Amino acid sequence: MFIALVALLGLGNLNAQDAKFVAVAGYHNLSMRVSEDSASVSVDGNGFYVGVSGEFTLSETLNLQTELQYASASQGDSANLIVLPILAKYYILMSLVYWQGLN
Repeated sequence: MFIALVALLGLGNLNAQDAKFVAVAGYHNLSMRVSEDSASVSVDGNGFYVGVSGEFTLSETLNLQTELQYASASQGDSANLIVLPILAKYYILMSLVYWQGLN
């Protein structure tokens, strides 16, 4: 909730020179395991993703990075996903950054 609030308040102050956009693509290897009592289920999959990433400067020490990705995974059944990760970056020092985000 904090990240969403910061994003809503800060996006009104954005200038065009404070935003950077790049294309992203890559390979992902997914693994999920669910266990309850004595039963356990494990699912593995792999695939590729493509998308666009944007980083917005909200203040001197705070940036917001978002991505919009199309991901395809397969291992037995195939899955096509739209992924929207959001990441807030707080610059403690120029070379030291604290990251917090959602996926």
